[in-house]
Amino acid sequence: HRANCRIFQADNAPHQCRGTGHAHGHQFGVLMNGALRPIISDTFDIASRLKEIDPRYVLYYNLARHRYEVHTLQGLGSYLQCVLPYRTLDCRSLRYVRRTRVERADSLLAEIERDNAAREDAKLSRVRSNAEREMERMLSRG
Repeated sequence: HRANCRIFQADNAPHQCRGTGHAHGHQFGVLMNGALRPIISDTFDIASRLKEIDPRYVLYYNLARHRYEVHTLQGLGSYLQCVLPYRTLDCRSLRYVRRTRVERADSLLAEIERDNAAREDAKLSRVRSNAEREMERMLSRG
């Protein structure tokens, strides 16, 4: 049964698998297809500090995709919450996880919309400015 169990705990603690009626511990180190390695400790304690944000968070390094991923252990599975956009673990990782939490979805979408609107305004301003310069250049030749 161990090979089929989908509950993984970073501390390798025994747990009760749903539907099986028995408890056991896992050899932790490889998850599912062998691509995910749990990060239990790191230089800046990012793995443990993630638990302060949400106790269900677990940090993995995806060997196939060469990236850090934050997963939530929930029920019978591990669910990807976010992919960290950094090659190293540091305080940016914690800021990114806090910023992209589901609870912040509405404010994050509003922030994205404001940013997109500002970019569109800047683009229109550049187009207008270029058109005015081109018009002046054509009229000055005339």
